[in-house]
Parts: sequence; structure tokens; C-alpha cells
Amino acid sequence: MRALLLLALLLAACAAAAAQATGGANSTSTPFVPRDDILLDCGAKGQGNDTDGRVWTGDAGSKYAPPDNLASVASASGQDPSVPQVPYLTARVSASPFTYSFPLGPGRKFLRLHFYPANYSNRDAADGLFSVSVAIPGGKLTLLSNFSAYQTAAAITYSYLIRKFSVNVSSPTLDLTFTPEKGHPNAYAFVNGIEVVSSPDLFDISTPNMVAGDGNLQQFPIDAGTAMQTMYRLNVGGQAISPSKDTGGYRSWDDDSTYIFGASFGVSYPKDNNVTITYPSNVPEYVAPEDVYGTARSMGPTKEVNMNFNLTWMLQVDAGFMYLIRLHFCEIQYPITKINQRVFNIYINNQTAVKGADVNAWAAMSGATTLIGTPVYQDYVVSTPGVGAMDLWIALHPDPDTKPQIYDAILNGMEVFKLQLTNGSLAGLNPIPSVAPAHDGTTKKKSTVGPIVGGVVGGLVVLALGYCCFSVICKRRRNAGKDAGMSDGHSGWLPLSLYGNSHTSSSAKSHTTGSYASSLPSNLCRHFSFAEIKAATNNFDESLILGVGGFGKVYRGEIDGGTTKVLCARPALNPTLPKEEVSLAEWALHCQKKGILDQIVDPYLKGKIAPQCFKKFAETAEKCVSDQGIDRPSMGDVLWNLEFALQMQESAEESGSLGCGMSDEGTPLVMVGKKDPNNPSIESSTTTTTTTSISMGDQSIASMDSDGLTPSAVFSQIMNPKGR
Repeated sequence: MRALLLLALLLAACAAAAAQATGGANSTSTPFVPRDDILLDCGAKGQGNDTDGRVWTGDAGSKYAPPDNLASVASASGQDPSVPQVPYLTARVSASPFTYSFPLGPGRKFLRLHFYPANYSNRDAADGLFSVSVAIPGGKLTLLSNFSAYQTAAAITYSYLIRKFSVNVSSPTLDLTFTPEKGHPNAYAFVNGIEVVSSPDLFDISTPNMVAGDGNLQQFPIDAGTAMQTMYRLNVGGQAISPSKDTGGYRSWDDDSTYIFGASFGVSYPKDNNVTITYPSNVPEYVAPEDVYGTARSMGPTKEVNMNFNLTWMLQVDAGFMYLIRLHFCEIQYPITKINQRVFNIYINNQTAVKGADVNAWAAMSGATTLIGTPVYQDYVVSTPGVGAMDLWIALHPDPDTKPQIYDAILNGMEVFKLQLTNGSLAGLNPIPSVAPAHDGTTKKKSTVGPIVGGVVGGLVVLALGYCCFSVICKRRRNAGKDAGMSDGHSGWLPLSLYGNSHTSSSAKSHTTGSYASSLPSNLCRHFSFAEIKAATNNFDESLILGVGGFGKVYRGEIDGGTTKVLCARPALNPTLPKEEVSLAEWALHCQKKGILDQIVDPYLKGKIAPQCFKKFAETAEKCVSDQGIDRPSMGDVLWNLEFALQMQESAEESGSLGCGMSDEGTPLVMVGKKDPNNPSIESSTTTTTTTSISMGDQSIASMDSDGLTPSAVFSQIMNPKGR
């Protein structure tokens, strides 16, 4: 009996030792326990729980808060139902500077400031204009300057804001000061909630690499005292992760899908059931939770498709700062278990950050014996010269030089941190709302994060192509002697089908019964039969493939003997241009808002489009790509506006009062030697140009092009695998 008992104790001891030895392979992450964990509900009394279950303490009578005579307690005059009551129902408000003081231990801290722009005690939300700073030895660290929560919330269509910082505390007390702007009448400062949480060692465990552009890695050490602002923290391929589910200081991780550029979302997926997330010795579990490494986004299974596009994220940041970009990787699905199975390149801001990135190779370098399920991360630093808002591009593309087994790329998580300037500032400019916000003290509930880029590209490319098509339409309408019906087996020009509301919809006879058509003449929209397309492409001859688009292969072909060609003067994306001109859609929107859209259209249209027609056409296109879905017109309204624009054009032609719809110095779709006086980032320069001949019916048009673009440049984004 005693022998059996001793044997049982020995087996239990062995099991315990084995469990301790293999603790690093446990799939359950051990959360970081912060020493300092302060959640202050400003202006409130007692305690309250937020939507994540965390307990906030009101600052009324708190040792951290300023005296009531320096900053009064106020409640929001009205609260959006989408806004949580804790900590956004009350605030500390003052027209004079006030300071919160937090006795803390030394080390790096997460500092999160919560703002709900509303009317407080008869103070208008728009007058909330202030700066926020932290006292540091020998001076101060400016977190926000001339900050307008009201304007910022309106610009990004959020009802409330959280500004997240990481600061190193070296003194016994963290003093946080709010200062109203002196130059603005009735200015006041306010804050709804403050979080101060100890941070784990996130930035000292590795040295980031500076993005040099040539793929060569140059180390860029970051001083331990450098303050940072968290701009983005994304769970790539997975759902949002709430602070209570985080393992490193109550961080929140957002869904990445709203930041993906264009329509190429790739494929998102979870880890295989038989894959265990095993943190190596050089990747602490608090770096990112298991849920981040347990999901991923890749390009997809088809090599031919993957080689013709980049998996790209577009993130708006403040220019003039340096940014630390942390990318999280983990191979989580079989059969990718070896080195050189999936190898890809990483591009940041149109520069090559890494050539030949191999997640399994990185896992092997960390000492892992089982490569699949081993998390790794890579840090990069990039500089962003200029001022104002700009887009930060992060793109992945297969690396064909290494001849991998699978031509694909993968990413599991992404973090972007703004680094303080040498003058001790993290403050950027207030964003400019696309439309003036209503002065009711509230903001709209968030409907989307940032622009819907795919819609913008589609809509504004139509704007570029539309002018060419418009000329074709007007020319065909004037050629009344030509037969517009069906002849010799060719499909005729059929009316536009309209499924939606329109001011001028009427019943139409077509192959589809019960449809509605525009009141436009029936010879303005061309219908192509499958037989015509098959003949034009020589039965889909592979030699005529131009590339692979989002919906399959793109072929070159001719219809009706090649009598009509419509050619875009430049592609929707051209990475060889200056950054502000890379995206045709964004550039066109910028020029429309500045009133200089007429300067970037094709010179062939100079003097041919009535000014009122041009204005209506541009306004319609701009509305179609509004950030808010409710602000976009229905297809019926779009058609009605286009009909109205055509009527204005015809009226001007009949009266002989065409005038000049664009400036006398109309330029092609790439600015040559021109400078927008309101945009200092567009520098006057000389651009190498070539001449492209475009046929429209029986007329040849000479159009200038930039950087040696040819007609095939229209398809440059599906043919060029390099980073943009």
C-alpha cells in the first residue's frame, strides 16, 4: 500500500515538472498584470462599469483631480444613444488651465484620454479647443495642441474619441495639464475619462529597422524615454478584441477590413484546430494576445491572381513624424510548416522594407522547433515628411525571386505608433471634415472608418473616363445620318436599365420585362452580346490577356472593326507619381474641393464642355463617393443629374454659348509644372511626357501622358507586381 502511494506521489511530481517545463507551449496566454491601473471617470461620483465590464471611479473628491474651483463638473446636454454612459456622460470643464496629478511608480505607462464633444453647461461643443501636456524633467511633453474634439469627431465620423499614448515616467508624479487656447474666444478644455495603466516592456525587447527603400535593413534604436501615440492597433483577419481580452495592458484591437485598400481583400481565416499557438522565448505573451496570432489574412490560393496585385492597407496619419510599425506574423494552417514555402516582400509607403520575408524562417531564428503556430513580429521605422494629413501604405506581395512553393503573403496583426519629435511634441493638426458639422453639440454615430476607398476609386475613375465617353456621346448625337440600330449582326445601342428611383423614369421595352429606362435617347448605351465578346477576343485567346483583375482575366479585343476606342489617360493608381497624386480618386476629390478640378482634365475637352454642365457632372461624381452612405444619391438621382447635365450641354451647344468649361490652361490628368497655391506639398516640377494617340470614331486625339505611360498603363496595377 505504501509502495503504491509513493508511486502516485512520484507520478504527480513528474507531471508537475513536465507541465512547468512545457508551460511556454501552452495555448493560453498569461495576461500582464499592471502595477498601476487607474480608470478615472471625470466629473462623476462613485463607481460605474463600462461596456467591457471594467470598473471606473468618479473623480469627485479624488486625490488625482483638480479642485472644483479650477475645473467644474458638468454633464453632457444630450448624449448620442451609441455613446456609453461610462465614462462619457460627465466631464471636467474649465476655461482656465487645470491639472491632474497621479502618484506612480517609474516606468512606461499607457495614458488614454477619452473625449465626448457635446455642449457642457451652456458651453458650445465647437469652443472646446485646448492643449494637453505632461510634465517631464526639464520641460513638458505636448500630447495635443490646439485640439478640437468636436472637429476631429466630425471628420472621422465618430461620436466619441480616445487618444492613446505611451509615456515613460521617471518622476514620482505624472502631472497632466489641460490648457484652453488663448487665441480663441470662449475656448475651454474638457476631459471625460483618463486611464493610466502600467505598460509591459513592449518597445525595449527588440531594435526596429529603418525603412531605407532598397530592402536592406538598418537598425534604428529608439530611446527608452521616447513618448509614442498609438495610431492603429489591428487584428488582421480577425474580429475586434476588447481591452478585457488583451494580454498587455487593456489594449483594444480593431478589425482591419475597413483599412484595406481597394476591392482586393484577400482571404481571412482562423488557425487549424490542431495548431497550438506557442510563444518562443524572445516573444513575450503580452506582446499580442493569442487571438491576434490565431487569425490571419493572406492573398489567396491562386498564384496568377496574387502575382498581379498587392495586399494593401491604407492608414491616415500626421505627416512630419516618424512612425514605428509593428507587424505580427504566425503561420497557422497546414501544410505551411517549412521554410521557403511562403515568401513575400513588404512595402511601406511605396518603399521596400523587406525582400524575402519568410515567417517560418523567422520562427526558426527564434529557436522554435515547431515552426507552425510560432508567433513572431517585426518592427520598422518610417519617416513621413511634410505637414497635415497623409496616407501611410503597407503592402505585401509574393517574392518570385526565392521561387517559393506558394506565391502568397500573410499578416496576423499590425500596430502603428507615432514617435515624438525632438521638440517634445506628439501633436498633429486637426483633420478637416468633408462637410461642415452641424452646431448642435453632438456628432453623428460612426458609420464607417475613413473613406470607402474602393468606391472612391471606382467613382472617380468614371469621372476620368466619363469625359471621354461624353465626347463620344455628343459626337454620335450630332451624327444623325448614321444608323444607330442593329445591323450586320451587331448589337445596337440599347437604353440604360434603371433599377431605382428617378425623376424621369419611364417604361422601356427590353429583353428584361418590368425594367425601367432613362429618358435618354436609346442610342447612348451600348449592349454587347457574349458572341461579340467571344469573337473580339478570338475565343478568349490567352495571348490577348492584359492581366488579372478583381473579377478574373482582362483581355484585349476590338468591337465593330475597331472604329471606337476609349482610353483613360492615366491609371487609377500610379505609384511613380508624387504621393498626393498616386490615387487618381483622392487627387480628383482634392482638386474638386479646391476648385481646380478643371486643371487636371484632358486638354481635348477644353472649350467643348459648358461650365454649368461641367459643374453638375463633377458635383454628382463627388456625391457618389461621399464617406456617409446616407449622403450618396440613388442611381435614379445620379441618372437624373447626368440627364440634366446633358441638357445643359445641349442647350449651350444650340445657343452657341459653350464658352470654356475648363481653364484656358487645361492640362492632362497629370499636373505638369503647375502648383496648387493652397497645397504646399505639390511642388512645381518638370514631368517627362509622351504623346498618346487616341482614336474616337474618325478623329484622332493627341493626349499628353506622364512618365512614359502607354495605353497599357491603364492596366499597370494588374501587371506591375512591385510595391506602390
